[in-house]
Amino acid sequence: MQRVHWGTNIEDEKISADKDELKLKNFRGREDFCGCEEVSEKERNVIMNYLTGEILSGSVWEGERFKIFGIDFCDLIFGNALKGNIIDCYMKIATFLVGYMRIMFNYRMDKKVNHVFCRQQGADLNCGIYTCLWAECYARDDDEAWNYEKVCTINSFRARIAATILSDDNGLFGKDK
Repeated sequence: MQRVHWGTNIEDEKISADKDELKLKNFRGREDFCGCEEVSEKERNVIMNYLTGEILSGSVWEGERFKIFGIDFCDLIFGNALKGNIIDCYMKIATFLVGYMRIMFNYRMDKKVNHVFCRQQGADLNCGIYTCLWAECYARDDDEAWNYEKVCTINSFRARIAATILSDDNGLFGKDK
């Protein structure tokens, strides 16, 4: 048997990928992802392109320090608890957008935003989603963002995060793909 760094067996990696693909088989082609009725047509199409794709278990987003795989991504769009890599990825994308806005449009964040708080989760597994929602509001710091935070449903925001990750330059459907 061939071995790769850190002692991971290549056959074990294949078995793990096959197991992920079997788990993901239940998600293939489903149109009932979280927020499917509330997102824009463009966001819905991006997510459906992923769900109807050939392989769901592969890498969905790749950055310098981490990757997002299909199993984690399906947790996001079908309402399960999030793993930290999804939150880290969305924070990275949001941070880039704010940096771009600051440089290109001389955008400044208002210091009063430190005293503004987003809604809190109830007895559910959405803490990561609420973290991403607050981060986006904080990053954008405009009335539109804070008003959206008050009226959006968490499931529609899950779908928005998913479409953003897939469409990002490092995402499955990014500009170089």
